[in-house]
Amino acid sequence: MLGVVACLVPAAVVAWGIRQYQNIDRVSAELDVRESEADPLNFLVVGSDSRDGIDDDTELSEGFLDGQANPTGQRSDTLLVVRLDPAVPSIDLLSFPRDLYVPIEPEGNEAKINGAYNNGPQAVIDTIQKNFSIPIHHYMEVDFAGFQELVEAIDGVPMYFEREMADTSTGLHIQEPGCINLSGAQALAFARSRKLQYVQNNEWQFDQAGDLGRIARQQYLLQKSVTRASKQKPDSPSDILSLINFATQNITIDESLGLDEMVELVEVFGSIDGDKLVTHSLPVRNERTGTGQAIVRLIEDEAIDELAVFRGRPVATAVKERIVVRVFNSTDRKGLAGQVTEAYSELAFMTEEPSNAEGRRAITAIRHAPGQRSAAELVGRHLGAGARLVTDPKLTGWNVHIDVGANFTVVTREPGERVVVPTPPPSPATTTVPAQQAAVDGAGETPVRRPKPASARPPRISPSGFGVIPFEAPANQPCN
Repeated sequence: MLGVVACLVPAAVVAWGIRQYQNIDRVSAELDVRESEADPLNFLVVGSDSRDGIDDDTELSEGFLDGQANPTGQRSDTLLVVRLDPAVPSIDLLSFPRDLYVPIEPEGNEAKINGAYNNGPQAVIDTIQKNFSIPIHHYMEVDFAGFQELVEAIDGVPMYFEREMADTSTGLHIQEPGCINLSGAQALAFARSRKLQYVQNNEWQFDQAGDLGRIARQQYLLQKSVTRASKQKPDSPSDILSLINFATQNITIDESLGLDEMVELVEVFGSIDGDKLVTHSLPVRNERTGTGQAIVRLIEDEAIDELAVFRGRPVATAVKERIVVRVFNSTDRKGLAGQVTEAYSELAFMTEEPSNAEGRRAITAIRHAPGQRSAAELVGRHLGAGARLVTDPKLTGWNVHIDVGANFTVVTREPGERVVVPTPPPSPATTTVPAQQAAVDGAGETPVRRPKPASARPPRISPSGFGVIPFEAPANQPCN
């Protein structure tokens, strides 16, 4: 949302002057202050589930009104942090699951994070800053009706669907595969989908990812929207006026967000497309409260590298502070494990007592716990001869074990770029065509491989590992 707004609204604001810009709704909030224009900015963006402006005549309204004529109350349906770093030619976006269970400000009682919105913008800001140590410099809020208008302002969002998809709870139903230009209502239904169904092998299947799947689809939609918005610049007085009206009616920002910073957003987003929007997801685990409420909790050890980006700390530094290295000598060279351990201690790694391995290795191996490959890679970058990375289910947390092999040369003070010594590839498998099949397809010819329908193959899972999202359009069927 912030990217689309930044691509469109500020340009209109500049054209029509500061007076209209000052009509945008504002909230007073205590925020972090960046020291210079060269420092990164973190925007907290809230998509509220207010139904104001949506009635029975609105497209797909049944998915938004939940069968209620006048639904009341509102929560944060979407909660994310967008990071702009002047030194980096990309934008980072971190989404927070709405069911994430954390202490909510100002009282500090544990609840789902989307409930913080009930206590006002300051409570949402404080909840993010105190629980995740992420500085928040600015605040922006868009409601359901505003999101739809924003999509309509860019003439829809083209998206390729390789199969039929639906969510009866939001009103989403893509019936025919192909390039669909999502309307505002369709885009909102797609972004809100937590119970997505899709067709595979002529049968309906459910995406089991729930809220994590919803986040994946929101991030995918935002990438597509930013690409679309970057191409749809306002070029007429009526276009500019409609954008001004949208901004003044549907967006709320903090009172410290000045025109100069809005112009800065234009310059940043105007030079990128959706491919430069780098999405991040928090690792979580499913739990239930004592009353049986379904929630998710943050897996803190696995979130270190993701959070480091938004805290403004080098990822390597944040990870390194958690790693505990233990070295095993897998060679006949006496005292080698102790020497390697001492070298890692001098590099400010935490270390444990070295030991001798039972077997011998030709190539050094770095063993790490499941999901902790980044820790092993950081350790391995200091091995001059490289190593092989091995997932060891017996290890937990940030424990990394080095089995020093015969190829070991030196522990380097500065990390190198090369980590992994590749495993030799297996011999290529050969496939023979049965004589009967060859006779049918043509004597001496390779049988023709007929492509299966797109809906017959497994669905595409988002880069986060959770949530079904559409495949990209084929090269011969552009969708933009």
